[in-house]
Amino acid sequence: MGYRFSRGVLRKTGFPYPQRIVDQVAPAAEEMAGRLNDHNFVNGAFPAARRGAGMLYDFHYATVASDTGIHTSVNDIPTGLDPNAFLVPDGGAWAAISDLTKTFSCGQDSVWAIGWCQYGLTPTGAVVTFDVGLSTLVKPRVQFALRINGVVMANTVTGIDTSASDEAPRSVYPVVPVDAATPSHNLSTDTYSLRGTGSMNWHVRSIRLQAKVGLPQGSATVELVVRRIPPNDVQNLSGEIEPVYIYNRSLLAIQLKESEAGASAPTPIPGVTYPVDGTSISKASLTDNILTPLTTNLNNLSQTAIAQWGLRREQIPSQLQNIVQATCDAGTTSRIYPGWGSTGTVAPGQWGLVTDGVNSAQANGPWNFATTPSFVLVLANVAHKKASDPGIAADAEQYGVYGLSGKYSTGTYFKQNVNEFHINNPNITPPWAAFPTGTMYDCDTDVQLMGIFDYRTSAPANIIDSFQVISTYDASGGGTCTWSHASIQVYIWHP
Repeated sequence: MGYRFSRGVLRKTGFPYPQRIVDQVAPAAEEMAGRLNDHNFVNGAFPAARRGAGMLYDFHYATVASDTGIHTSVNDIPTGLDPNAFLVPDGGAWAAISDLTKTFSCGQDSVWAIGWCQYGLTPTGAVVTFDVGLSTLVKPRVQFALRINGVVMANTVTGIDTSASDEAPRSVYPVVPVDAATPSHNLSTDTYSLRGTGSMNWHVRSIRLQAKVGLPQGSATVELVVRRIPPNDVQNLSGEIEPVYIYNRSLLAIQLKESEAGASAPTPIPGVTYPVDGTSISKASLTDNILTPLTTNLNNLSQTAIAQWGLRREQIPSQLQNIVQATCDAGTTSRIYPGWGSTGTVAPGQWGLVTDGVNSAQANGPWNFATTPSFVLVLANVAHKKASDPGIAADAEQYGVYGLSGKYSTGTYFKQNVNEFHINNPNITPPWAAFPTGTMYDCDTDVQLMGIFDYRTSAPANIIDSFQVISTYDASGGGTCTWSHASIQVYIWHP
């Protein structure tokens, strides 16, 4: 239906002079010539059945699975032995994690870019443990960012002064950790008391960063980049420089389409011939020269007949069909890491569910992706508290391990190796004369997870009942991994 009212009305008893006919026809002809908008279409005019694949969104992603080499033994540290491990250059310049780079064609669109990875410091020389002293030389000193079309997105750079795991000037944080009885958060001598490096110095952990930006017409390139910051505490520049590797990693660029890629010729004015003064007006001339061309064009509208940004969600329902989420409070698990390549099964001898005993970080379906092909993104956060074994001396080589798994309606679990990571426990005072076993304190840090499940063209084995956050402890047979909060969100897009 046209949204502009015609001026005047043709009446049988009236005089059909040419301008009145033009006033009647021109609004409809002009609207079909690239001016159709939300006023012309009923709600739900373009359901999924009438849309082409990727009409509103497209998903460009890459994932790489890489084993840290930490395998359930005391004082284990990451290694660089996995062929998929990415060595972070020491030069200080931004370096793309090249096996994640995504390039795609686009119109004047937007992109929601999300990068996730696990990094680890890998002592390889005479020192085979993590240093928890004051020298930045032996810290990871890494920063991550998203780079889009060659521009580093400043608001995605990790290790800025508002980061919870960043350095701070001396005297802002204590040199000795406070204990749980102190009316303040537990603070680490390792990651909080150093000055000036402006980087992430946790030895082993995951990071996730994201940005939404506009794209120009043409080609877009999205990268996850990393760099090492040179040490700047000249009083502590002694000892070996340890390498840092990137292990499990993922990059997702969600293309939010706002215009057609490539040049689009405007829709020509329909082949309507208007009468002019001095010509005769008949039923045939009105039909052949006006109504028939209008009808033909109306029945064969091209995409360019619709004005750019002319429709709203009422006319084109979103492909994002569902967001399912769940949260839980504090909990703990004493289950021991079953090793690289596990199925993510929640059971004794396998993984533990992240739960407070009542509520769990578990998003429930069911979802039949065989009948409804979909693209699924899973994001989760855990407020990691501590990974420790009271039966062994305090050291930073104790790990909490977190991951994502799914559960089929048959009761069988499944997991992608790329969706798990280790985080160590650096908030300690090392053993010394007065306390030969040292003291371990809570970390209280947010850790992030990300899972990509593309069921658009390949369905899973069965109906999926749930996605959940899972956890174990890694370093000995008697430790625990604890958390204070956790959440999970499952985003489901239908093509």
